[in-house]
Amino acid sequence: MLLSSIFHRPPHTEDTAAFVADLSISGISGTVLTHANDPIAYSLASIGWNARCAFSPAAFVRASSVEDVSKAVQTAAKYGIPVQARSGGHSFGGYGLGGQNGALVVDLSNLNEVSYDPQTQLATIGGGAALGRITEELDKHSVTFPHGTCPQVGIGGHATIGGCVAVRHRPNTNRAYLSAVRAS
Repeated sequence: MLLSSIFHRPPHTEDTAAFVADLSISGISGTVLTHANDPIAYSLASIGWNARCAFSPAAFVRASSVEDVSKAVQTAAKYGIPVQARSGGHSFGGYGLGGQNGALVVDLSNLNEVSYDPQTQLATIGGGAALGRITEELDKHSVTFPHGTCPQVGIGGHATIGGCVAVRHRPNTNRAYLSAVRAS
């Protein structure tokens, strides 16, 4: 199955081609990755966690700032291209690849800042931070939150879907600990 996912190509339509061209000139400072501009990197980025859910995105944007995310989403909206944020990509349903062919995947892995304010007892966690990094940073302050056991799982899917909660000191999911979300 690995070979078949390596040779997947995104669906090609005139709208997709125009979208990819527009995305490439949208001023994104991160990486815009398509099958046309780097087929090997695109193919590697397209390998999912579940070979049964092998999707071919129209493009990947590896955002380096919140502004990159905004530009990518605005460009996709202009063409009616579905958008999926990828925090870690650990999705058995293939949602880290858009959950369908032809989506734009916005990879948040570069937006992985983690900080903790002992005064407010609030952590600020970037959308691309993985649970392993979050745990390491919070452990410096002797705090934690409910989470699973896979350090590579991103906070985006974990906070919104919940994942398997192995570290738990109250009978709630991690959403009970979420105080704010900023979407710029």
